[in-house]
Amino acid sequence: MALRDRVESKDADGVAEAARAARLSEPVVQALVGLTHLSGGTEVLRQAEDALRGFAPALAAVRELGAVAAALDEAGLRDRLAVDLGEVRGLDYYTGLVFRAYAPGLGFEVGGGGRYDALLARFGRPLPAVGFMLGLDRLALLLERQGLAAPPPPPAAEPVGGAALGQDLLRARGLRAAGHRVRFAGGGQ
Repeated sequence: MALRDRVESKDADGVAEAARAARLSEPVVQALVGLTHLSGGTEVLRQAEDALRGFAPALAAVRELGAVAAALDEAGLRDRLAVDLGEVRGLDYYTGLVFRAYAPGLGFEVGGGGRYDALLARFGRPLPAVGFMLGLDRLALLLERQGLAAPPPPPAAEPVGGAALGQDLLRARGLRAAGHRVRFAGGGQ
């Protein structure tokens, strides 16, 4: 836990300290320290491949991430992609790629998610899965800052009722045609 937190906070000295306290080999310590510096564009993936030679599972994960990045590039999204190999996400159920979604002008994430192959097994249905969440409050704040906030709520509905049903319906049609909301109150005669 302490090691993961230090990687997430980009604390290279803290990562080295925690990794050595866990009695990891020096090559592993150096590879973990390297994660604190590997963020930026897709060039980071090439740097990671160089740094992780000799660590087959980590190298395979970097190559898999490279395939995802290549697909996003092909889809025209390269300029919207940032790679951060120190992104750990503090939830224990993630088993692979994790991500956060940001929007210009907000300063914090609007959503995030990742791969969680073992989570559904906890509920009796072992399946690989990928999921994400979007914070509705954050999306509302983003829309407000972009000047796209929801319009003000409409005025209260006009009550219609009390007369004969035909007269109530006629009045309701007239109100609706004039752009008013209508609510039937009471039941006519």
